[in-house]
Amino acid sequence: MNRKKLIRRLAIPAAVICIVTIMALIFQTPFEKKQEKQHEERLKAHINELIQNYQKYVTETASKIKAIPVDPKIIGEIQSKILKENQVKLYLWLADKNGEFVFGSPAIAFAKMNRMYEKYKNSIQNDGHFFNQFDYLSKLISHNEEIDFSEFESYTVFKNQKYKWRFYKEGGVYRHNYIQPYRFLLSSLVTDETGKVIGEMFLKVDDFINHELYYRGVADGITDTLKPIFGFMALFSGMFLWFLLPAWVYTDARQRDVSKPGLWAFLALISLFFGLTIYLLARPENYKVFHCPQCENELNGTKAFCPHCGFDLSGTFCRQCQYPVKQSWQFCPNCRAKLQEPKKTEEGSK
Repeated sequence: MNRKKLIRRLAIPAAVICIVTIMALIFQTPFEKKQEKQHEERLKAHINELIQNYQKYVTETASKIKAIPVDPKIIGEIQSKILKENQVKLYLWLADKNGEFVFGSPAIAFAKMNRMYEKYKNSIQNDGHFFNQFDYLSKLISHNEEIDFSEFESYTVFKNQKYKWRFYKEGGVYRHNYIQPYRFLLSSLVTDETGKVIGEMFLKVDDFINHELYYRGVADGITDTLKPIFGFMALFSGMFLWFLLPAWVYTDARQRDVSKPGLWAFLALISLFFGLTIYLLARPENYKVFHCPQCENELNGTKAFCPHCGFDLSGTFCRQCQYPVKQSWQFCPNCRAKLQEPKKTEEGSK
């Protein structure tokens, strides 16, 4: 089969696959945007529901407190409610009007964090990263199980820690992966019987259990399955076409007897359509034509026998590179291959 025809037959399905997959990826974009908008709407509805429910809870809880110190019964009820919550993690604490910590739930978590704050208060304040105890609690209480305070004891420990909590930023861990943080803070003022403000209650909601809902680019079924498949097919077919292009240039250049066909093929490989355009402008208009040395008619591509007079062409073309040669030549001028045995001299034959 003609090499150029074979290249064309291979290129047509590859081009169709490449175009179809690229178009599929293009048309998938608005569909993804629509899904992303729907996802953001679901997230907004979810957050609004959480805020509505837990703001109501913290407001009702704050209304039960009418004096500081707080009635142990009320603290017990709060502790029970917090520990029973299994949907999200809740951290509730009360600060008086001077900002001093009064109590918190879960009690164990707040006891640990406050004890460590008092122990390393000077170091924390010297860091200058947390404004006060409230800032420290509001940012770190949800990480109470992860934090290792041993970094204060040794610089080596601090240097080797991947999670340096002393410089933790609440929004820093989310970056561009999340639409918004899955932790948020609610509050409500606490007043006495006369309506005088005696403190403020805070509730930190940790919705990590639903963190995938906050994530940007959550799997949306079939579209996320097809997208990498289409992408791979477009890339593979494009690469296939890329390598077919120099193959076609090399074959065409050989047929037209263009000097250095490999160089033209390499130019087409590295510059794609720019190299192809240059080659098409520079190549000869006609193919290389061979004529029969007997009848001088065009051979039409055959290199065995002349289709017009039947002349044996086996000695007309170099067997190594198919360059046209004369019967009297002993070596091919194109590839230097030996064509026939040299004639022996009379002295050599004796």
